[in-house]
Amino acid sequence: MTRPRWLTFANAVSVMALLLVGYELLIVDPKQRRDQLWNVYLDFVTFREAHLNTFEPTVGTIQFMQSGYSVALDSVSYRTDGLHLVGKIGNPKSVNLNSLTLTFTVEKSERDKVFARAMMNASTWDHYDDSVRVTSAQVAVGTLLAGSTVPFGVLLPNVTKANSDYEYRVQFSSERYWY
Repeated sequence: MTRPRWLTFANAVSVMALLLVGYELLIVDPKQRRDQLWNVYLDFVTFREAHLNTFEPTVGTIQFMQSGYSVALDSVSYRTDGLHLVGKIGNPKSVNLNSLTLTFTVEKSERDKVFARAMMNASTWDHYDDSVRVTSAQVAVGTLLAGSTVPFGVLLPNVTKANSDYEYRVQFSSERYWY
């Protein structure tokens, strides 16, 4: 009995290689992709937590930020046009800041769960911030000298009542340092 010409050792090895590659693409690759996305997510959350300073809208309490600066609110008013915050930003460091801008953000506290869900289902995270952000506002503070405080006032629209499901954050930007 003669073997068919197409059934050679090289053809058998080629078929086995194709099956192995198919297994890698269909079974192993999605797991690796999911694990890689999870690691990127953890990096994102770690970076975010280290650089965005959380505070509570509480009057009369000095709240120290992750970055070492402090926020003390003198007035918190929930009005029809939004949340009005008046307070002082403090600089306990020996570094002076010039051209300082504060960006206040209010987000839903479920942001990590929303992000994890979006990360597993979407190829990009472009609209992540839009899905959890309630509002955002910037205020120019100017110069913040070492060991001093500077007053600020900001209106956060769309926040008309106290909500324990919100997280309040402040971010520094446009700053220039000198000693």
